[in-house]
Amino acid sequence: MSLRKAICHSVVLSTFCVQLLHAQSMSTDVQREGAAQSDVRRHGDIIIIRGDLVDSTAKQFSRLLAPDVRAVVITSAGGDAVAAMTIGREIRVRNLKLVVSKACASACASFIFMTAKDRTVLPNSLVVLHNTNSSMLRMLGNRAPKDAQELFAPKAAAEKQYYSAAGIPSEVLFRPLAEVRARCYKFGYNAAGTLEDVPWSADYKGWVPPLGYIEGVSGPVKGFWPTTAQEFGLAYLAVFKPNTPIAAMGSNSTFSEAALDQFYSLLKPCP
Repeated sequence: MSLRKAICHSVVLSTFCVQLLHAQSMSTDVQREGAAQSDVRRHGDIIIIRGDLVDSTAKQFSRLLAPDVRAVVITSAGGDAVAAMTIGREIRVRNLKLVVSKACASACASFIFMTAKDRTVLPNSLVVLHNTNSSMLRMLGNRAPKDAQELFAPKAAAEKQYYSAAGIPSEVLFRPLAEVRARCYKFGYNAAGTLEDVPWSADYKGWVPPLGYIEGVSGPVKGFWPTTAQEFGLAYLAVFKPNTPIAAMGSNSTFSEAALDQFYSLLKPCP
């Protein structure tokens, strides 16, 4: 039995593998610590970040930066891509040590963890890739109305530039939606008729890649990384709320553009 199937059958109940419709954030899926309000503080030569990554998170982080800062400890379920890139860029340029405590998911994983040069993951902590603005824009393609494309296009362009500067292949921006088995999407308009989000349906909410894939596209990782169903199961119970569907492992190889094109061509609006 594959690790992914073993996790589906043994870690949680049968609801683990159902199809869900959800938005971009994973903040409601992670255990209470690091899942909600943003908190950024300094302790000696360390900056500690907990909670959602929003504009105020990045601003407070920038205010606390100083030449004597040596490391950043983060616990976050994700948030805004621009805020995450602001933090991630400083960590990379200053060569600060990044320590993941409990969870680094979604924007935290894609734009802080992936581009850090010196990375350590603490025991029973998980790095979880999710969707990006780039993957959302690619999923919508030319089929979406103008307001839907405008919702994601500016940040998608910034994401690609950010990865290019860090030497990270753009495949990482698109791969997670394939690994979580995305199926379709809907347009989320408010009462005023303004598009606020594009929720999407998938078998899983996030993807914990194999260590070989992560190191192949972004360099070495120190500390903990699950390599067995048991290791993932223990970390999963420490990080996620019960029945949160998370895919694990998969291929160490990157996907070709042709393979990604084929996958994204199959994604349509939900019936």
